[in-house]
Amino acid sequence: MQRSGAFRALIAVLAVLCAGPVLTAPQAQADTVGPSTAPPVRTYTYNMCGSGGTGGCDVSAAGNEARYDAIVDETAAGVWNADYLFLVEVCRYQFDDLNARLGSRGYTGRYVETVPAGSLGSLCEDPVGTTTPSYGMATFVRGVVVDGVDLALDTRAAILATVPGSNAEDIKAPCVKAWVQSRLTWACSVHLWWGLPTLPADPTAQQRAMHAVMAREADKLAAQAKAWEDAGLPVVLGGDFNSSPWGDVLDRFYEAGAGEGGHGTFAEADETDADRFGMRGTLCAAPAVRCRSGQQTKLDAAHTARTQKLDYTFFSSRYFRGEVGDVPPEPTTPTAGRWVSDHLPIRGAASWEDCVAYGATPGAVFRRDAVGGLYRYEGRADGTTAALAKPCKVGTGWKGMRLVARQGTTLAAVDAAGDLWHYEAAASDGSYSGGSGRTAAGTGFGNDDLLLAPGDVDGDTVPDLITRDTAGGLWFHKGTGAHAYAARTRIADTGGDGSTWGGYRSVVAVDFDQDLAGPKAADLVAIDGTGRLWLHRGNGDGTFAARQAIGTNWNVYDVLVAPGDLDGDGKPDLVGREAGGGLYSYRGNGTGGYAPRVKIGSSFPAGELLF
Repeated sequence: MQRSGAFRALIAVLAVLCAGPVLTAPQAQADTVGPSTAPPVRTYTYNMCGSGGTGGCDVSAAGNEARYDAIVDETAAGVWNADYLFLVEVCRYQFDDLNARLGSRGYTGRYVETVPAGSLGSLCEDPVGTTTPSYGMATFVRGVVVDGVDLALDTRAAILATVPGSNAEDIKAPCVKAWVQSRLTWACSVHLWWGLPTLPADPTAQQRAMHAVMAREADKLAAQAKAWEDAGLPVVLGGDFNSSPWGDVLDRFYEAGAGEGGHGTFAEADETDADRFGMRGTLCAAPAVRCRSGQQTKLDAAHTARTQKLDYTFFSSRYFRGEVGDVPPEPTTPTAGRWVSDHLPIRGAASWEDCVAYGATPGAVFRRDAVGGLYRYEGRADGTTAALAKPCKVGTGWKGMRLVARQGTTLAAVDAAGDLWHYEAAASDGSYSGGSGRTAAGTGFGNDDLLLAPGDVDGDTVPDLITRDTAGGLWFHKGTGAHAYAARTRIADTGGDGSTWGGYRSVVAVDFDQDLAGPKAADLVAIDGTGRLWLHRGNGDGTFAARQAIGTNWNVYDVLVAPGDLDGDGKPDLVGREAGGGLYSYRGNGTGGYAPRVKIGSSFPAGELLF
């Protein structure tokens, strides 16, 4: 809320009316939404109080650095790894500073001015520069931006015409259309006017007018969001809505199911926090799983206690699921030890609606990007063509893993220390997390440059591993339990020409011939330095037959992947990545052969791990 001068006193008087009764801190322990457990689509919403015009917010150089550090930290993979940043009450110089810091991390920002330069007095003056004072809103998105618009929800003149003598500014929402996690989305930063979100039982004319202003702004925003949704695009809204959760202005956003009155198309990030349901008394009693409540984000005048929830993150309910929200550590001024803003930030997270546990086919390509994000591209089971569905982000923080292999829905990974870990897929969405989500499975893998998880190689029904050391030796690790292996044994070199396994630039394990005439066992398929493709048929006892040439000119691929059955025809396929980032699929015929290649993807950069 941007307030200054004499109107600040009026706002203090109207504060209770604007947001309903002051909320007391709930007694239950608040939930914790951590980076290793939260869904993959991440947001960070923060009313920065950047002008310093409200309640003594700290806009000194030190205060700004505290803001910047907190916001930039939220983009780190090990902290929050935010995809969207919604910033309210931002000075232009603050936006410019953040834009410079976030640009190198893949973010694009959009700023809109809500109070014209030259009318701010001493507010929004850069304490270390000469930027002309300007005040407004900002949205940052990590992804490829294709469009943007500043939604004009209200004007200062229109507000003053409705509520004469009020403190007003232009109400605009900077919105960005961008590819986020390979999905085209709209995202808007929101700051509704500080009017009256709920009419009292016997409202005065001024109260009706204030409520009308907020309602018309909410109507415009909700209508535009629904138009985007109806066009097939997910929408994320974040910001200071200047309303308690049960204010009827927010009926335009909350969908039915989270409490009384909702007729919108959104789920709010913090509406699933059962520890906050007590804010609504018996209205959200068990067995309710959603409630228009949530953690408080507005601070009192002394910046020492939380009094209200005014800040929100809304996800399009038809495109997202599993929404969660929480207040992270608050930005503080190092010298004063107090919060720099009169609002607390809030993290939001959700899963894409189409990202669930593994589908009808076991086929999928996994990708680890340059910053450690893990993605699953599942096959489309139409039985005729190999194609990939939209990617689902299933993990973060995987940059430290040197080698990764897929054993069914379990991932086996070797870290920088040479330790082996097993990661089990979450039943809800197939995601993988650290900490309690992984199990130690071995040590001493530091000298290996290849890890394969071929399943049961020796016929004892227990999954095994295969590794290659840097000298070219291939090793068999017999599985002895769910997360245990016997001492490794050497697999004989079977090239037939004196070559070692180190001569292969890429090797995968797959039952490529489906063993129609013998015991079911995984085979090894490999590309050598000249581009020839070789098949080593598994013997079913942990050994492999002499190699058989099954292709040429495969040197165009820097990586070979065994994705399983991508097209749902019951036969395993192969995938190769060209140096330019093109991805090609070869439909296996189940007898060691394959159909001509089909392009199934692009922009898979060299250097990223595929498996």
